[in-house]
Amino acid sequence: MPSIEIYRGKKILLRTSDDVSEVISCARFIPIISGVASDVALMLFDDNGLVELIRSAFPNVKVFLSNTSPPFQHDIELDLAKLPLLFINYRHWVPLVYLHPPTDTLLTLKIDLENSGMINIGLALYGSSASKKIDSTMISQNITLTQLHNTQFHFIPADPNQPVQKPPYSHFNDTAGLVHDYRDLAALLASLDIIICLENDAAHLAISMGKPVWLLIPNNVSKKKVDSWKEFPNVTVFQQPPSGDWNEVVRNISLFRFFQPEDIVFKAFSTEGIKPELPIALPNPSIVIEEINQLPQLLDVDLAMFSTVSIETTTVCNLKCPYCPHSTDKAKPPAYMPEEMFYRIIDSLYDYVPTYNGTITPSLYGEPLLDKRFETFIRYAKKKFPHACIELFTNGDFLTYERYLSLRESGVDHYNISQHTQEQPQALSDTLMRLQKELSEELPITINRMLVQNKFNRGGLIEVESYAPELYPRMQSCFAGYKNLTFDYRGYATLCCNDYQALHTYGNIASKSVREIWEGKHYRRVRNMLMLGFLPLPICRTCLNH
Repeated sequence: MPSIEIYRGKKILLRTSDDVSEVISCARFIPIISGVASDVALMLFDDNGLVELIRSAFPNVKVFLSNTSPPFQHDIELDLAKLPLLFINYRHWVPLVYLHPPTDTLLTLKIDLENSGMINIGLALYGSSASKKIDSTMISQNITLTQLHNTQFHFIPADPNQPVQKPPYSHFNDTAGLVHDYRDLAALLASLDIIICLENDAAHLAISMGKPVWLLIPNNVSKKKVDSWKEFPNVTVFQQPPSGDWNEVVRNISLFRFFQPEDIVFKAFSTEGIKPELPIALPNPSIVIEEINQLPQLLDVDLAMFSTVSIETTTVCNLKCPYCPHSTDKAKPPAYMPEEMFYRIIDSLYDYVPTYNGTITPSLYGEPLLDKRFETFIRYAKKKFPHACIELFTNGDFLTYERYLSLRESGVDHYNISQHTQEQPQALSDTLMRLQKELSEELPITINRMLVQNKFNRGGLIEVESYAPELYPRMQSCFAGYKNLTFDYRGYATLCCNDYQALHTYGNIASKSVREIWEGKHYRRVRNMLMLGFLPLPICRTCLNH
């Protein structure tokens, strides 16, 4: 490598290409050459705002355009792109933060950053073949509910006229029309908290300004190139896994933010002592995460145990309520769960958790009181699990005084009666009045007025009243998938009670035990993602949109 002394006192002309990213990234070596040369001139191909950025950063450098004459007669002509190779031994002199937007640009460019308590993230997803596979909607679908609520996204297109598809459930701004040149782009980046980007001009500009950058790198990039990005303390590299799944990359970003919400650049950490706001039991012993690619381990540990077991003993119902899938053309055929299947579920549950004291609900969408075997089922479950709460969901049409006594004797602990009409049916009202009078005790009965309370769209099968986004509940996670173990009438373990069509199943009790089902790797990962606040499946995102 030549000594820097050969340039001392010389007049240097720095040539550039029309690659703006190259100019921005190599400009950090200008201070080395300008520190010894008597004069330095930098040639640029276009006046696109970059001229003023360079002049502002390096006031002693004379910047001129390629279609004009150089400002002086030079002694030596150098290629700016080769400075990193010429001065590799002087890297300790190279500034890592060297560009900044002019003050007047910051004042005049009006960027909508309302909701000041939110994290403002820029998305610059252009510049490589990966840009065809990563878009704002995919990002919004792979971060947690909490992060969707407290994050405001700003899409930065390569072309100001590029159309943008606004993803659901998020605060999302399109910056098209605001950014006309690199002065504007620098001002926009300066106003953001974090920039998520592929390797492009926005990435290089943000890095040169010292902004936190989460860089998405394709899996075919060399290790040497990846390591070169890691030299910058403000850059966190998220590399595409060998599978090519960009969704996993975005989930890693979300997991990093979940467990290190105050950090803007990834640091090695342990789960010991971390207490997220969600009601989860972190793994013990703690997990040490030293590299970003270790983050998926957090999705594969046991974070939850079910507290409710729901069993669809029958699909038969005497009603067709408009807010129930039974009323649609997707209705299940009338059927009863085979007796041996119900007993196998209870026996297998006992083998897995003999001291289970959660809730057992022998009903789903059918009317359980139409099943003449119901009390027999209840007695069997109660004998196995005397400390469990047996909970009944019924429309109440067949709940007579005598049936109530029969159900109570068999072991039902609580009754949820769904009222599907404005006024309570007279027969049910008479039954409840007689029970109250003759038993002289507080009845373990809850009346659910479904016309008022039911707002679930059951995975998109039911149309429900739509509300303005600002009225949506600020859910942090969906507990239906990780607190409940649900079996349909065929014995399949389904995602949750809202998966009416059993689109997502995790084993059948006819061939697998409760332990094998619950501890299945795929099922565990889906549950953990729900618990951490993700919406991992399309049905989850559909169900939330109500």
